[in-house]
Amino acid sequence: MPHIEIFREPVYRTYRSSECSWAAFYIKLINIFRYFLPILIIFLTDGLWKKTNTFREVPDVSVTGDFIVYAFVIYAFSLKMKLDYHSIIDSELLLTDTIQLPSFPTSQILTTARLTVDQSVPFQSREKFRVIDRRRQDVEHYQIHSVLRRISESPISWKMERKSSILLSAPSPPPTLSLSIFLSISEMEFSYRTGFWELMKWFWIQYFAVFYIIDYLFTSITSYLFRNHVFYVNDVVR
Repeated sequence: MPHIEIFREPVYRTYRSSECSWAAFYIKLINIFRYFLPILIIFLTDGLWKKTNTFREVPDVSVTGDFIVYAFVIYAFSLKMKLDYHSIIDSELLLTDTIQLPSFPTSQILTTARLTVDQSVPFQSREKFRVIDRRRQDVEHYQIHSVLRRISESPISWKMERKSSILLSAPSPPPTLSLSIFLSISEMEFSYRTGFWELMKWFWIQYFAVFYIIDYLFTSITSYLFRNHVFYVNDVVR
């Protein structure tokens, strides 16, 4: 009559030795490597601490109505941006551009571009950015060199990509010049500084991923050494 498998249970092999034996010393040494070698590996591979991370969000952008024009060559207008997906960001930044007037009379300039950000410093959890302080009454604060310097030093600034401009000519030099800008706003990528718990989560994910491999290798080596009695141990099967 053929037999079939009806039940299965593991068989454990226990190895015993004195505390002062070479086998006990080997186990203590292996356990040190088992728990600390993963930390050394992820540290040497530059992945121990992930200090920054990124998120993507479509910012809430609105026009404040404030603008600055310098000698019909450089203009800047204020855009307010709000983010609330990961970091709470409230900023009011200036979008700057230059006008290259042609030799013929021009009545209107039509510009289309995609609005993006240039971020140099990762966000904290909550931050505010202002380029123009409306409480300032001194002229120096609004000078072109002062404004451009603050824009370049700001952790985040606006920029236009895929820009194209159309110049509409006039039969005679017009008294005014009309400037129209159409901006496309899509999802943007921002960076932020990771918090303590996110660092811990990232650390443990890496640690256990490496620890699983190290533990499997050391367990296999130890089992081979004890089964072949490289160290003097007493084994009990149960």
